[in-house]
Amino acid sequence: MKRLLTFVSFASLFLGTAHAQEPKPLFPAEPREIAPGVWFQQVNGSSNCSWIVFDDYVLVIDANFSWVAQALEERIKKTTPKPIRYVFDTHHHGDHAEANPWWASRGAEIVCQDACRAELEQKGAKQWEEMLVKHPEFKAVPFKLPTSSFTKTRVFEDAHHRAELVTFGWAHTKGDAFVWLPKEKIIFTGDACVNGPFNYLGDASTADWISVLDAVGKLPFETLCPGHGPLGGRDTLAEQRSYFVDLRQTVGDMMKQGKSFAEIERSVSLPRYEKWAGRKPATLNIQKVHDELRLAK
Repeated sequence: MKRLLTFVSFASLFLGTAHAQEPKPLFPAEPREIAPGVWFQQVNGSSNCSWIVFDDYVLVIDANFSWVAQALEERIKKTTPKPIRYVFDTHHHGDHAEANPWWASRGAEIVCQDACRAELEQKGAKQWEEMLVKHPEFKAVPFKLPTSSFTKTRVFEDAHHRAELVTFGWAHTKGDAFVWLPKEKIIFTGDACVNGPFNYLGDASTADWISVLDAVGKLPFETLCPGHGPLGGRDTLAEQRSYFVDLRQTVGDMMKQGKSFAEIERSVSLPRYEKWAGRKPATLNIQKVHDELRLAK
């Protein structure tokens, strides 16, 4: 199997072309209050960010990159004077978790799923050191791992909100977890579901990913806050699932026909995905599915 992408390479999949043409603003719009006390902020060039305002504190969903987190904190403070007490990582990738030490230095407790913490124990310190090369202004901030982790579920609740942190298994990464608001019927998916051509498969299991999306689909959500791209709904989950189902089926059929990877890469056509994402599947995603199917034989 070919060496998997680093996150830097992953970012270039969906950011490099846009930046070469015309840089996009970090925040394409102001934060949106999608339910009382529940906020969604779309971000260009990094992960989206959301936050829930409880009676006495704020829970932030996805730490982000440190240089983005500073700007996010300013936006959060404009929506509430309450302290940011918890930051939850939907998974370990840098655009979702690199700023953990910075948030910790601001007094927040960092929470994630057990497998996410295990990944950060292996990769987090290096990720932080690499960031400091480009952003030495954070050198005074000591590296810290998440404060706590959970295996299946953790709940934050007060008189107004119930936020269930839940995991359904290996999808985008082994440590994927979601935030489910049953009262508001809102789901926060991290990169287990994105809205557009943002899928990175380097740490994924696409067969398991489909099963995870099926489990999410059983929840009666109406609003979906993706890891990247604009706010979505049930149709967003359907499009994300279809991408993996169609890609696995198409690549698998060509492999059964004896076609080489080069032939497969040239021939793959997913009209539904291309209509949704506005581009053809990334070569590296085709390669990942090809490798999974080859090894499964």
